[in-house]
Amino acid sequence: MLDPAIASRVHLTINYPALNVESRLTIWRNFLEHANPPAALSWDEIELLSGIELNGRRIKNVVKTAQIMAKREQRAVRLDDIKKVMRITEGVCVD
Repeated sequence: MLDPAIASRVHLTINYPALNVESRLTIWRNFLEHANPPAALSWDEIELLSGIELNGRRIKNVVKTAQIMAKREQRAVRLDDIKKVMRITEGVCVD
């Protein structure tokens, strides 16, 4: 929710519908494939992640944070990295 002082200055708001599973799958896959090095997640693992209701910005932030963690150990992002970030930043446990 925006502060009323800021909201009074906004002339146009655009509401985006929530992403569906297919859209989230595409976003997860794109961000993970473009990681450097590309993430080491299976298709099944990416499908698991796409079932979690996150918007594109939040998915991007999760992947970036997981990349930072993996880079410290000089390796690709793994599902465990994503799980850890999701638990800390989103309060979501991925099973």
